Amino acid sequence: MKNYTVVPNRISSLFSPNDLYTLIGLYFTTNSNYSTDSTYLQIADITKQSFSYIKDNFMPRLEKSGFCDRIELFIQEGLKRKRYFLPHPQTNFRIIQKEVLENTDLTSEEKGFIIALYCNTVNNSFNLTMSWKFWEEKIKVNAARKSKVDDNTAKMQSIKQLGV
Repeated sequence: MKNYTVVPNRISSLFSPNDLYTLIGLYFTTNSNYSTDSTYLQIADITKQSFSYIKDNFMPRLEKSGFCDRIELFIQEGLKRKRYFLPHPQTNFRIIQKEVLENTDLTSEEKGFIIALYCNTVNNSFNLTMSWKFWEEKIKVNAARKSKVDDNTAKMQSIKQLGV
């Protein structure tokens, strides 16, 4: 697995925190041209998400989102497969370290929330300067999640330990 991956900042407004975290896992499976043909099982293993979540929820939403540059169908050993070509940003991106996937202190949703905040901060200042209503709509987090995040401020302060 790569030590880091590069993702476009815009992902934070396209996906829920849990899907965003899963997408980061998918980015870690890409090759040098940012394509991947990882199986659902491989993605589930890397992200520690359930196979059924990957197959029945995440991948259909990813395909419907229009985020991928291209999706190719192919047959390998008699099985239908898909190859996903993910955007490889040259500007407006964040570097995500592999420790995000390895950290077990936070849930995938909490990690996705932190990644979304990271993608929306200015010049690594972590200055958000927007109302909560704006963030609730932009990164699809409800008041209950905000309350949980507020309760876990200490965890959010350790963002460098996550590797983002």
